[in-house]
Amino acid sequence: MEVKNLKEFLENSFNGEILWHSVTSLIGPGENYGSVMLKIDAKIKSHGGEQIVHAVAKCMPPSKVIQDTFNLSFTFKNEICWYTSIIPTMQKFQSENGAQNIIDFFPTMYGARTSLDSDKDIVDDDGVLLLENLKESGFENEDRRRGFDIQTAKEIVKKLAVFHSVAVAIKIKNPELFEAKIHAHLYGAECSDDSTSGLQDCFKYVIKLLQEDSECKVLLDRVKPALALNPWGLRHAREPWAGVVHLDLWTNNIMVKKQENDTKVMFLDLQAGTYASITADLIIFVTTSVKFPDIEVHMDDLIKLYYSTFIDNLKEFGVDTTPFSYDSFLEELKTEASCGQYGRCISLVFAALGEKEDVNDLTGENYDIMDDLKKMASRMTDAHRKRYKFITVAFAERGWL
Repeated sequence: MEVKNLKEFLENSFNGEILWHSVTSLIGPGENYGSVMLKIDAKIKSHGGEQIVHAVAKCMPPSKVIQDTFNLSFTFKNEICWYTSIIPTMQKFQSENGAQNIIDFFPTMYGARTSLDSDKDIVDDDGVLLLENLKESGFENEDRRRGFDIQTAKEIVKKLAVFHSVAVAIKIKNPELFEAKIHAHLYGAECSDDSTSGLQDCFKYVIKLLQEDSECKVLLDRVKPALALNPWGLRHAREPWAGVVHLDLWTNNIMVKKQENDTKVMFLDLQAGTYASITADLIIFVTTSVKFPDIEVHMDDLIKLYYSTFIDNLKEFGVDTTPFSYDSFLEELKTEASCGQYGRCISLVFAALGEKEDVNDLTGENYDIMDDLKKMASRMTDAHRKRYKFITVAFAERGWL
C-alpha cells in the first residue's frame, strides 16, 4: 500500500529533512482488522544533526466496508485526539496534583493527518497516524492464542485502573476541563445492528460447541438472549462508574517489555475509545486475554486488584470514594456485562484464535471483516471450546449472564 506524499509528511512530523526512508508491512494477517499498519524507517537531518527514526504508520484501509463498519470517519479523529488532548490532559492533571506514577503506557505520536487537503475537516483515504515503533524499544505482543501470564496480567490491570481513575478524578474535580479536553473527543465506535448482523451466523458455531458440554448446555437459555444483543453497539455510561474507556483492550492491543524486576506495559489502538462504563475494559481483558490455567484460578483476584488500585488512586487525588463501594462496583460489573459484553468477548475469541489462512488481504478495496470472522468462527478446536466454556461459566457464576 502506498502512502501518498510520505516524504513531506515525515518531514513535517519530524521537523527535518528526510535523507532516506523505507516502508514495509509491520504485521501479518490477523493481527489488525481496522487499519493498515506500515513500518517506517527514516534518516532525518535537522538542527540537532542526523538521526535514524523508527515509526509505525497507521493508515486508513481502502475498503469502504471496513471504513463504515468501524465508523472510521469519526474514530480516526478520535484516536488523534487521544494523543493531542486526552492523554496530555491526564498527565498534566497528575503532575499538578503530585501523582507518583505519571501515565506512561501509551506510545508517542510523531504526527497525523486526516487528508492531503488541509482545508478538509473530514477523514479520507489519505489519513495517517504516525506513532513510535515500540518494537524498537523492546516491547512485544503476547501470543494472542495463549494470552498473558498472571504476573503480567496483574501489571496490565494495575495500569488500567490508574488510567481509569485519573479520568474519573478529572471528571469529579474539574468537570469543565474534563468536558472540554476529554469528553468532547470521545466519539465512540458503535457499529449498527446491520453491520454486525453477520455475527449471528458466527454465534451459531459457538452455540453448537456449548451444546456439547454438559455444564454449558444448561446455560443456553441465558446464552442465546445474550448473543442476540449487538455486542459492538452503543455503550451506556452510568454514574459514578462512567469514564474514559479503551473498549478494545485485548491481547493484540497490548504490548509488554519484560525486564528482570519490572514489566512495562503499552496500550495501543485507541480508535474505539469512548465514554462508558469503565468496567467494560476489565471484563474484556480478564475473560479474553489471560492464559489458562492462570485465569481460571485468579480471575477474581484480578478484579479485586483492579478495584483496590482504582480506589487508592482516587484517594491520591482527594476524591470522596464513598459512591465507589465494592458492592456498587460488583453491581456495575454485572450491569455492564449483561449489556452485550458476553457477545463482544466471544467475538474477540474468533480473532484471538484465528489462523492466518482465515484472513483476507486488508488492503483490498473489497475486504469485509465479516467474511473473515465467519471463517474463524467455523473453527471448532479444543482451544475454542475451552475459551468459550470459560467465558460462559465465568459470566454465569457471577450473575453476568
